[in-house]
Amino acid sequence: VSGTFGKQSRKGSYEEGDDSVLDEFDCEASGCSNISNDFTSGTVWDIIPELRKKMFQHQKEGFEFIWKNLAGGIVLDQLTSNSDAVGGCLISHAPGSGKTFLTIAFLQSFLQRFDDCRPMIVAPVNLLHIWEGEFIKWGIGVPLHMLNSRGFSGRESSSALELLTRRRGKLGSTGRQNLCRIIKIFSWIDRKSVLLISYGLFRKLTTERRHSDKEGQVIRKILLEYPGLLVLDEGHTARNRFSRIWQCLKRVKTQRRIMLSGTPFQNNFVELFNTLYLIRPTFAEGIFKSFGDHENGLEADPVEKEMSLQDKNETVFRRTFATFSGGIEPRGNSSRLKELRLIIDPFVHVHEGNLHKLPGLRDYFVFLYPSTLQRCILEKLTEKSNFENNYRVSCISVHPSILLGIETLDAKDRDVIKEHQADLSNARITDGVKVRFVVELVRLCAALNEKVLVFSQFVLPLSNIKHFLISSFNWTTGQEVLQLDGGIAQKCRQPIIHTFNNSQKVKVLLVSTEVCAEGMDLTGASRVVLLDLAWNPSVRRQAIGRAYRIGQKKVVYAYNLIASSTLEEKKHKIQDIKDKFSQLVFSTVAKNDTLVDTLKECDDGVLCELIKRDISASFFEKVLEPKCG
Repeated sequence: VSGTFGKQSRKGSYEEGDDSVLDEFDCEASGCSNISNDFTSGTVWDIIPELRKKMFQHQKEGFEFIWKNLAGGIVLDQLTSNSDAVGGCLISHAPGSGKTFLTIAFLQSFLQRFDDCRPMIVAPVNLLHIWEGEFIKWGIGVPLHMLNSRGFSGRESSSALELLTRRRGKLGSTGRQNLCRIIKIFSWIDRKSVLLISYGLFRKLTTERRHSDKEGQVIRKILLEYPGLLVLDEGHTARNRFSRIWQCLKRVKTQRRIMLSGTPFQNNFVELFNTLYLIRPTFAEGIFKSFGDHENGLEADPVEKEMSLQDKNETVFRRTFATFSGGIEPRGNSSRLKELRLIIDPFVHVHEGNLHKLPGLRDYFVFLYPSTLQRCILEKLTEKSNFENNYRVSCISVHPSILLGIETLDAKDRDVIKEHQADLSNARITDGVKVRFVVELVRLCAALNEKVLVFSQFVLPLSNIKHFLISSFNWTTGQEVLQLDGGIAQKCRQPIIHTFNNSQKVKVLLVSTEVCAEGMDLTGASRVVLLDLAWNPSVRRQAIGRAYRIGQKKVVYAYNLIASSTLEEKKHKIQDIKDKFSQLVFSTVAKNDTLVDTLKECDDGVLCELIKRDISASFFEKVLEPKCG
């Protein structure tokens, strides 16, 4: 047997008493050092001429941008394998604009030129099957090994499978799972291929203190040192520097990193620093050189004196960046903003998603007056932590009867429920302003043969909406109404998505934002309702991007529902500020959008009809829509 696994172990042979399957493995860490002779002249486009024809312009620009950052250019005889001369990059293309396909096209071309680079893709667990499907869809000839899966793809190396045959009978269920992972890792190392793993499993396998056994230690070493190229899908996932996943990703040896994120600015500049530091640690040097003189006058922290040089530099850069970004105002009239843009532009490629071939997007913030029962209950509930207040307000503003399903209420809140027990038990649609909006919207959309997506951060509001839809239209769960939340097994989610997009009978899909990820395609819908506001505005953009994406054939209408005179108004204002910061840093053109009340001059026929039916003006307060100022 030839190849990596044909080599004898340090013990001299494959013996039945070997302590570890890893004794049969011997290979050096990758550095993308092996340059193929198959393509020696021309440009990188000559490697994938057929895929180029299928790309949009922004994908073509992104493709060249990645090559320039990871290999120094696009001319084949001028490419570099010197890791010191390259760095990571961020592909900040809007949700739904084809980042997965762009990355797959790049990987195929890069592996043709650097066939020992061993790419590793780290992605949210709910996107793993989407990556797998995209590799199949585009006919990529490179094997993909999904480390989270217990099964095999059939494209493992023969020498790795021989190892499986020898060891299978000697292991329990846990041992077989570990062996399955080892076989995939070995196949990835042995032959030109791609490794796919979730953030959760990567954290588990690379956290230092978890592994006292030899196999665990070696797997950790392989995952941190062997990838020659690292892809971080939804890279903003790891934005907290105190989280284990951020610490583990920081330790990956390769500097060739591609981060994919349609929403890199999540909440604040601290998180932005953490995000950018993961892909290009040296970016902060530019800020330090232009703004770091003030650091000379700062006394070092006692803990800092004991740090390694790398950690000390990170701490100094972080502190400098915090002071630097503190001078950036939402209005954007800041020289520091210009400096930041100049520093990140070389490794951040932005596409904002105004795809000319898409019919369009209309984005509304709909302010609704809570019902009398909703206002009464909201006024009586006791103050709690921010999370609990947010949860209760979000639920009650959909429909007050949802309170009956919340198990964490204290005695005072339960007294409020008892006081209104009759009204809550005999719930009417009109008692919940957001339920009323959704039911009436769905009624009109069903007549127009338009499907509706309804998003919420929480499952109880979705279940409540489903109850009223079923009772109002005599519909059935699994036919006209579908639901997708964290309680649905991973293997069952894609069939639900397929049914929603393709079945004429389905009218509504209720989706938890927990399972909403950038790669999820829900273009069967042309109407999107967001029941509640998250503190993080990127959640909203992610949800809308499930329908407003490549493949959409209709204009998409998005309705962000806000209960007037509640905590939700405060959240809306905070979202607006965060959105402005995100646009300042990542927008390619200056925007002067302002929110204009279009209640009396709405361009959406369905929304106009709903407003027209509000004869007493007790339902709609205002409808805000972004307009160019």
